[in-house]
Amino acid sequence: MVRQARIVPWSSTAEFDQVKSWFYPSTSPQTYDHDPRPLALARVRAWSLRTRCPHAVESTAHLTSTLLLPPHTPSLTLRLSHSMALIRFVNGLLDPAQQGQFAVPMQILAKNLGLPAMFVEIRHAGTHDTLPSLPVLRTAVGRAMEWLWVNYWSVAEGTRDGGDARAQAAAALDTRAKDLLRRWRKLRQEDPSRPLRVGDTTKENKDALGLVRECTEFCMLPENLAAFVRGLMQLKALVPLGKKKTMLFKDQVKLWMPLLQKLDTALPEFAAMLVAALLDTITALPNGSLYKLDPSLISLTAVVPEKEETLAESVTGYADVIVVWLSHLLSLTSDFGPSSTSSSSSADDSLDPTTIAQKCLLHPNAYTSSLLRTLLKEHETLKEDIGDLMPLVEAFLKVKPNNTNKRRGIEDVENEVEMWKKRVKGLEGVVTEQRGERGGGSLHALVCHDVPSPRSPRPNSCCTKTNQTTNLNCMLRSIRPFIASRIPSLTRTMKIVNIPMWKGTGDNYAYLVIDDKTKDAAIVDPAEPKAVLAVLKKMVEGGEINLKYLINTHHHGDHTGGNKQILAAYPNLTAYGGFDCKPITHIVRDGEKLKIGELDVTGLATPCHTQDSICYYVEDKTTGEKAVFTGDTLFIAGCGRFFEGSAAEMHRALDATLSSLPPTTKIFPGHEYTASNIKFAASILPHNPAIQKLQKYCEENEVTTGKFTLEEDKGWNVFRMVGEREVGEATGVEGEVEVMKKLREMKNNFK
Repeated sequence: MVRQARIVPWSSTAEFDQVKSWFYPSTSPQTYDHDPRPLALARVRAWSLRTRCPHAVESTAHLTSTLLLPPHTPSLTLRLSHSMALIRFVNGLLDPAQQGQFAVPMQILAKNLGLPAMFVEIRHAGTHDTLPSLPVLRTAVGRAMEWLWVNYWSVAEGTRDGGDARAQAAAALDTRAKDLLRRWRKLRQEDPSRPLRVGDTTKENKDALGLVRECTEFCMLPENLAAFVRGLMQLKALVPLGKKKTMLFKDQVKLWMPLLQKLDTALPEFAAMLVAALLDTITALPNGSLYKLDPSLISLTAVVPEKEETLAESVTGYADVIVVWLSHLLSLTSDFGPSSTSSSSSADDSLDPTTIAQKCLLHPNAYTSSLLRTLLKEHETLKEDIGDLMPLVEAFLKVKPNNTNKRRGIEDVENEVEMWKKRVKGLEGVVTEQRGERGGGSLHALVCHDVPSPRSPRPNSCCTKTNQTTNLNCMLRSIRPFIASRIPSLTRTMKIVNIPMWKGTGDNYAYLVIDDKTKDAAIVDPAEPKAVLAVLKKMVEGGEINLKYLINTHHHGDHTGGNKQILAAYPNLTAYGGFDCKPITHIVRDGEKLKIGELDVTGLATPCHTQDSICYYVEDKTTGEKAVFTGDTLFIAGCGRFFEGSAAEMHRALDATLSSLPPTTKIFPGHEYTASNIKFAASILPHNPAIQKLQKYCEENEVTTGKFTLEEDKGWNVFRMVGEREVGEATGVEGEVEVMKKLREMKNNFK
């Protein structure tokens, strides 16, 4: 039997697999230097504008979004968010199975699907009883993600359709939305300027208000609203037919604005969803002045070339109208979204002109630059904040590459190299002018100094001659960090304050991690309360920090000993730690995401020294700063003792978990043991130049924490070299785990 073709939102199997690796980064062979899950959520939102996503994909997105909620979110909000995600997950799986005349018990349907009964019980509690506790909900969300991996993602291919019932339901919603929009267009096209009045008893007015109510009721459910926005994005809706689409825009405003304004008033989320869909359309496009429009690069399933019109012309006209719509909706006179009197709409940060301008700046092309110019004219405050960035964007857009499909010869390649050089030179002029006395250096040096990856650590590897000719996206990478650094609301700096404790005996460190923008701060391993409280009191009372969190790497007393006193002095702190840490308010799970202000924190389980050991990876995505607080798992040039674990666990912690982090991540261990560690390393590899270099550094410096990266540590830490022949020979055993075990025994007895 021939299998029936299905419509899916992803354009290729590769795109589907990419999203899968973003949702489940631990299963991917690719190494990420940031949490890729927000990328997955953004891509699924884009997919939902094309057609209905399979339930498994939607559920994964809903569950992931709850995992990414900031830790300071109110407990009730977290419980509601987790509960709703789980209820949607269960209902979407079991409701389509209710196909008989009489309802089948949920437990039986779940059993038939291999779905654990706990999900049915949580669904029942969330809909008919008291909300479950947050620890229970978090555990359930984690198990739901595992169930989806086992039953969908790990076996799914890019052609999976998600089931007939789901596809038919999605198609029905899209058809219903298109019908409502078609009826509105037909009803209003004869006299689109006619105002809608509640007291007007004419048939035309009654029919129009009745259709508004019908549209509002249809859009009450999130999936219906998404279908309605998809319908608005189609040709014959917000974008008219015809070659000269922008010339017809005034008529489109008269036709559609009354309906959009009514929906904005009735549905708080409508304005944000519509503006996001319009903005995603133009930011996804390459620069129209630089590239031929490639349909594989965009998500405009609504665009179909008209007669005597190429696809590029059709897409260009479509995008032009989208820019005009955005300019109109975001204007101060539109009475829509941020300009509306509706407080619920105006409160949405996604509709704030500064937020939209920032997104345009980070995705420079002909369409976003056009929208930027309009926003700068409309909003005086934007001129003060980011007006001087426009010359940088315009300089980037000036030079056109020779982007053709013909085979390129040596001359073509050389021409592209020259084009690239011209663009760098043009951008450098703007950068030099705007940077002033803040520091010189070329744009190339400004941006490309930190390009190395774990697999290609060579500096400036993106700017080899070969890549200059084939990868013009290097320039996009170059313009964005500079622009981002100039946007006030995005600029922040991560600060880490070392607090030494028991110097000369334990040589412990506590750390104060501060988000410079919000001043939110976390204290890490405050073992000795006297030393720590003195620092905290000075900085809190001086207004330097907003102390909000306490973090423990593991339960040993030389790391948690000050918890009680710190929490007594600052009772509103949220205390994070492993399952044996006491007292704390929240147990951190492997892979759990936390926030310190706007800094991203990831908890990484590294059991061995203790079974509850957690390392914390902290990243400032704007400045690119990265740090990892390793407790007693990883020291500079060493590792912790295997008190509660095995050599295999320590090997996994060092070689898999921590080595998967970006190589430029700086190490902040729990103790200052570097001098003794490097002395032991020298006894194993006496001729290693990296070890000799660190030995010299330790002779001249007492403090090494935060001075070295994971990449540097790999050059002198013998516990991270267990696979190398010289280290194996020095231990006299074979096999990486056995070498790790022997090294630890040798270090324990080393004098």
